[in-house]
Amino acid sequence: MVCVRTVPVRRGAPRAPGPDRGFSLVELIVAIVVVGVLSAVAVVGVGRLTSQGTAAACAASLDAARAAATTHFAMTGTQASTFTDMESSGALSMPDGATVDAGGLTMSTDSWDLRLLAGTPPTFVCGDTLPISGAVAHFDAANVASIDTATVCSNAVRWTDRSGNGNHLEAPSPSYGIAWSATAQTGRPAVTTTGLSVLRNTSLTATEGSVFVVGSLTGGRNQRILSGWNNNWLLGWWMGSRDLAYFEGWLPSASVAADTSTRLYSTTIRPGVRSTVWRDGTQIATSTAATAMPRGLVVGGAYVRTSEFSASAVSEVLVYDRVLSDTERQQTERYLGAKWGLTVAGTESATMAPNPKAWFDATSATDLVETALTCAPAVTAWRSSTGSRVLAPRVGAPAGTYDPVGFAGRPAVVTSGINNLVDPGMSLPGDATIAVVARPVGPAARILSSTGNNWLLGWWAGRERVAHFDSWLTNAGLAPAASGAHLYTAVIDRGVLAEVFADGAFVVSSTSATTTPVGLSVGGWGSSEFTAAAVAEVVVFDRVLTVDERRTLEAYLAAKWGLTLA
Repeated sequence: MVCVRTVPVRRGAPRAPGPDRGFSLVELIVAIVVVGVLSAVAVVGVGRLTSQGTAAACAASLDAARAAATTHFAMTGTQASTFTDMESSGALSMPDGATVDAGGLTMSTDSWDLRLLAGTPPTFVCGDTLPISGAVAHFDAANVASIDTATVCSNAVRWTDRSGNGNHLEAPSPSYGIAWSATAQTGRPAVTTTGLSVLRNTSLTATEGSVFVVGSLTGGRNQRILSGWNNNWLLGWWMGSRDLAYFEGWLPSASVAADTSTRLYSTTIRPGVRSTVWRDGTQIATSTAATAMPRGLVVGGAYVRTSEFSASAVSEVLVYDRVLSDTERQQTERYLGAKWGLTVAGTESATMAPNPKAWFDATSATDLVETALTCAPAVTAWRSSTGSRVLAPRVGAPAGTYDPVGFAGRPAVVTSGINNLVDPGMSLPGDATIAVVARPVGPAARILSSTGNNWLLGWWAGRERVAHFDSWLTNAGLAPAASGAHLYTAVIDRGVLAEVFADGAFVVSSTSATTTPVGLSVGGWGSSEFTAAAVAEVVVFDRVLTVDERRTLEAYLAAKWGLTLA
């Protein structure tokens, strides 16, 4: 039985009656206590109702808990921050069969949970019910019934390094679309990518060197083919153009619209001195400023690991940890040209320059090794707990998996880092309040974003505590993103003021960057800036919540997901 204790109050001297007489402080306290007692009387026997697991029982216990909190304040002069506080003060008697968790914030029976959200006064919530009504979309990973999954099995893939140095290129598992083809490169063999995954080596480095790649775009996603993993480096192709190179800075060249023809790009790089690029043996660019070597290597993308993927066919990649002489470079270009049917000036060569640091050759299918069959519950739809909104994979490949312990032991939808879940039809033409609970599990690009405009909240390009609502909300600094979980809240009074909060603490505001997202995206933005992230909950309101409502929502989410509010 939930019971609320009354408090004896000593009365002061009587006051003369009169039409203007108000209430004394003592009388107000007495009135509060009486209300608490009446509330407790109204729920006599709730302890036995709760054992039946009815929603009404939880609601009745919620009323009793509110009354107990009022009594606790009257008895102690402080707000209750846990159920344990109220039990210790004698204001609350626990229902039969109920237990309280170690933090004192959740009272549980076999059938329901009652949560205490600390505040002035505290708020109580039955189960996982939002404490604020009217959300237009609510994606909750704890609501397993709202997540549709299909089991997807795939092999991890490794492209073997023929140099003997063990610098293999590897794809994550599942490795969407990495394959070997006997004819993809104009009738010759190639390793193919579909723009949904990459082959990468995270540790390959050289202080100086020479790099060669034979490849082509195959249509669809035409961004990068050969790239760095840990720095901004690309050779050959970028964003629908070719004859480009970016070695932590652009090499000046005349870019050309990309096509599907096979090309050979080669470069020699002496950092701090000079870099030079050739296409099919003809020099197209040189620089004394953009002279960085790639740190790590990627085939099929990707800018800082998270975006700019391509559908491509790659036949051969060579990396040397020395600057080849002109003779050696031309020898290697002629060898590759003869091997892959390209026209390269000069006499054909039977061999390439010796002793590469890494060598990937698609001639043989056996160089592409499939390992480690992995199966996962891929998310095919994440449905809103309120309304009819649905987040679904933007393209065919799974955009994430459901993990019952992916968020520090709690449920999460874990995005893949190569695709995103989107609801392009979500429209917020007016004001909005948006909250997201998530943590990056890979390099952080965007976690919560839009589909139809440039909008993001929380994370971007390896940073956190950032927001871009069609323009930046300027704050004191961009803190490096960590693997820790955070709650970000945006309150947007469109055309007037936008405010951003991190874990309940104010971060930044703007009177100019006040747009709301057009469409909703989880795990990326459009076809780029993907992030592997554990996303626990996203809540969207089409109005500005009051300060008290926002704090109540934040307290609820923090208690639910084990976060500490500032």
